[in-house]
Amino acid sequence: MKRVLLLMVLTIIFIFVEMVNWFCFLLDEITYPNWRKTSIRKPLFIVGMPRTASTWLHKTLFSDSGQFTSMKSWEILFAPSIIQKKACNLLGKFDRRFNGILSNPIKKIDNFLFRNYKPGHPTSFFDIEEDDIVLIHILSNMFLIFQFPGSKRLRNLAWFDVRLPEKRKKRIMWFFRVCIQKHLYVYGNGRTYLSKSPCHTPKIQSLKATFPDSRFVCTFRHPEQAIPSALSLFFRYFKIFENHLEIKNVAEQTLQMADHWYAYPLKIFSDWLSEDYLLLDYNHLVHSPETTVSEIYHHFGLTLSDEFRQKLVAENQKSKTYKSNHIYSVSEFGITEEEIQERYLQLYEQYLKSSDESNRKKESVPVSMVENGQSGRLDRGNRYL
Repeated sequence: MKRVLLLMVLTIIFIFVEMVNWFCFLLDEITYPNWRKTSIRKPLFIVGMPRTASTWLHKTLFSDSGQFTSMKSWEILFAPSIIQKKACNLLGKFDRRFNGILSNPIKKIDNFLFRNYKPGHPTSFFDIEEDDIVLIHILSNMFLIFQFPGSKRLRNLAWFDVRLPEKRKKRIMWFFRVCIQKHLYVYGNGRTYLSKSPCHTPKIQSLKATFPDSRFVCTFRHPEQAIPSALSLFFRYFKIFENHLEIKNVAEQTLQMADHWYAYPLKIFSDWLSEDYLLLDYNHLVHSPETTVSEIYHHFGLTLSDEFRQKLVAENQKSKTYKSNHIYSVSEFGITEEEIQERYLQLYEQYLKSSDESNRKKESVPVSMVENGQSGRLDRGNRYL
């Protein structure tokens, strides 16, 4: 009964929000017809299995505000159109002038609504978020699986490139491209669009076809850590939406998805030019953030400003005391570490090997860190643990 009531409330809210959103999409065509001319140049996509420090990487790169721009939760859910974004910007100016008269009560609601998402995946309307969620407006976002776990149409999104009909793939990618164009129309200002979502992992090929000059960072982690952590997070999400599935069922569905997601990037990247993608080990993102983020800038020829370099130095200091608050045990899900190793360890070793081979190629490039778009040598003394 509780689940039925929750779904009824969410459905009513969804219908009302979507009526507003699509009406505003229509107004965009009248008020801002030039949005279609907005270029999306060399977007950067962060992909990979969940629980591989991709959220940390996303937020760290986004803090280089002169270089990158990303969608925030409020924009993804409630302001996908240009006219909504501009209206929210005006409200933001009004709010700042009157000391948070609008934002303060919203923040209290925000803290209440997302209290159950901590510590697994801290969420807020005011933070950047996985932009794959914008596809909820066309009912093509994987997060809907936690509300409707029995839907085959939604489950197939986890095998996006290989299971979806071409017509559906093109429709989804068209809408995603439109949403990015509308974001850049308002917030671009010469910045690179930065996207992050594990849900992009099964659609790497479609993303590359839609954005031919796109670049990809794929984060990876030892399976004994990544798989149980993902299981713990997904089980928490199912409970939030009152889906009291057996742990065994959650584990089975997650492992089926992980079989594909873990292997797919290696398969696709093997046919790409090395400058279009970069593989990053979780251990180095967490324990050597300055070196690892600098490696991203080096690899893609991005400018590393002095201001952002100082932020990385601060992150390096934080990494020395880092401790995850996401507590879980592999035994909770009826799986042993030996089973996980047997299933995924070979793939993990392939990631390490591919990353090592890429690094050896870059070792021949001289000089220091990336400055003003120039290539440079990075300190690799702490490359692998």
